[in-house]
Amino acid sequence: MGLHIYLQPRSDMYGGEEVPSYDSRLQFISGFTGSAGIAIITIKKAILFVDGRYTLQAKLQLDSNWTVMELSSYSWINWIVENAKIGKKIGYDPWLIKAKDITLLSSKINQKHFSLIPDKNNLVDSIWEKRPKIFQASPKNWNKKYFTLSVENKIDQLKNKMKIKGLDVVIITQPNQLCWLINIRGNDLKYTPLFLGFLVLKVNGEISIFSRNSKNLLKNTYKNYHYSSLIPFLKKFKNKNIAVNLNYCPSIIAESIKLGSNKIVEDFTYLQDISTIKNKIEIKFIRDCHLRDGAALVKFLYWIDKKIVSKKITEYQASIKLKEFRAKDKNFISESFPSILATGGNGAIIHYRPEEQNSKIILKDKLLLIDSGGQYFDGTTDITRTIAFADQPQEVKDIYTYVLKAHIALARLKFKAKTRGNEIDAIVRSKLWEKGLDYNHGTGHGVGFCLGVHEFPPVISKNISPPLKAGQLISNEPGYYLENEFGIRLENLVLVQDSKASNSQYLEFETVSFCHFENKLINRKLLEINEINWLNNYHYNVYSNLEVYLNKNEKNWLKQKTVSI
Repeated sequence: MGLHIYLQPRSDMYGGEEVPSYDSRLQFISGFTGSAGIAIITIKKAILFVDGRYTLQAKLQLDSNWTVMELSSYSWINWIVENAKIGKKIGYDPWLIKAKDITLLSSKINQKHFSLIPDKNNLVDSIWEKRPKIFQASPKNWNKKYFTLSVENKIDQLKNKMKIKGLDVVIITQPNQLCWLINIRGNDLKYTPLFLGFLVLKVNGEISIFSRNSKNLLKNTYKNYHYSSLIPFLKKFKNKNIAVNLNYCPSIIAESIKLGSNKIVEDFTYLQDISTIKNKIEIKFIRDCHLRDGAALVKFLYWIDKKIVSKKITEYQASIKLKEFRAKDKNFISESFPSILATGGNGAIIHYRPEEQNSKIILKDKLLLIDSGGQYFDGTTDITRTIAFADQPQEVKDIYTYVLKAHIALARLKFKAKTRGNEIDAIVRSKLWEKGLDYNHGTGHGVGFCLGVHEFPPVISKNISPPLKAGQLISNEPGYYLENEFGIRLENLVLVQDSKASNSQYLEFETVSFCHFENKLINRKLLEINEINWLNNYHYNVYSNLEVYLNKNEKNWLKQKTVSI
């Protein structure tokens, strides 16, 4: 093939952050375990592009053969254009590189006469001798009460939107949307209950699914084919209007659509929007789920607060214990991501993951950052607290309080319905910017209903993003990190809802996560009266809502943790 550059992303063909072990190609070649990144491999260099969440982690996990660079808007594409010589051949797996990226890369390299060489025979696979077995189970049986809208209703609404838009076909390349649309869940991933597949819906209602599952019918209803059959299937379409999200569409799918003189419609966003909006029944489930999850976290925090005095506990051991508390819930399925328990300087590694063999003993005199969540039949949770077992320097307390002020700023915010996520992000960060502080990750990400713990498009970050919509569930997680010293992050999940105090043009947030903030780290003097009132009211609700789940000792302990300041 004579390639000069090869591209290998972290994601699989569905573009998800979590991938099956048999698709963890980037981890195999580099050792990097983060959820986002792309490698550019040349004859002489190996470069890994990662975003700010993973910079420290990548430097720790990669050996000297690798160079770590910042992943920002198309920075890896710009690197190729600026560094590769004229006439070079760039190889990639067209199932893994997205159509939008290939289009942009092609537009930028024409002047240098680069050649893009798609090859379905992935080069990493060719050297992966002990690749885990590829297997996909059938969708899981699920209690129908958690599917509050019927498949027929969803399909009818989608078909009506297709007719209005003049569409013949919609191609769904994101498994969370597939699962939402036809009310199924799966166990293809360790932390996300998705069934991995592509779905093609014709305007007449005919559904075809393409996956690695071997059954011809899924749930005795939906035609299922091996995913490799998708390309010849698409090539049969001629002169059709076909909607697909090119940001998440494998380039091989987009190229196959073009062969039949079909028109690709990129601006049909109905499904990606509606699938993120929770209805009234789902919202009730979400509220109940977060109460039980909050109680499990409080039980863990009580346990570790008492045990740390006399026992050495590693980060990994603590993460297992936290999972045990959640697993006692009858609706518990799995953790929603690998729990982050990071003592001292490990807390500055934004997505640190403790491993059994080399995790640290939790230090009694340092901060402990705990970022964790659960998948339940009635919801998905994600919550972060930073705690202290001993008194901390005043500087640490002050920084904690500034992060708390940022958190409260979002929680209390009322905003116009057209407000974009990046505009809200600036309001939140301003509480830290005033003191010369900031954090290298987004302020909030969407969360599914027993789907992905990261759900898009709802997002609050520096990048331009669409307006938030009532019914979306999103995180509120400002932070601050000092390399080799500590990390502070405070995260709750919030529901976007119509503002009760204003007219319908305004939205606000309802906090649904319940767990106390560390009162020994709060500098009251830095808080304004409205912030103090919010905090005291929140702590009152934490205790009053969770006490029913706690034993006597846990209740007394939580009472002290939620005392008014």
